[in-house]
Amino acid sequence: MEALLIILSILLIAGGVIFSILPPIPGPLLTYGALICTHFVSNDTEFSTSSFVIWGIIGIIILIADFALPIAATKRFGG
Repeated sequence: MEALLIILSILLIAGGVIFSILPPIPGPLLTYGALICTHFVSNDTEFSTSSFVIWGIIGIIILIADFALPIAATKRFGG
């Protein structure tokens, strides 16, 4: 089970990096999923609840900015 979670974490991190450049899936939320997976791997990788909340809020802010900034820039510069 631990090996499966490690492989899933690696795939989520790789997907997060790739999809930070490509538009179909938001990359920061995939890396947040990798953070959750690594939390359950062993006792050495425990994260506090506050860190999960903070990184979740940061991921949502990045997701909103990823969709809102191109719209705002297009309106501002007349695209």
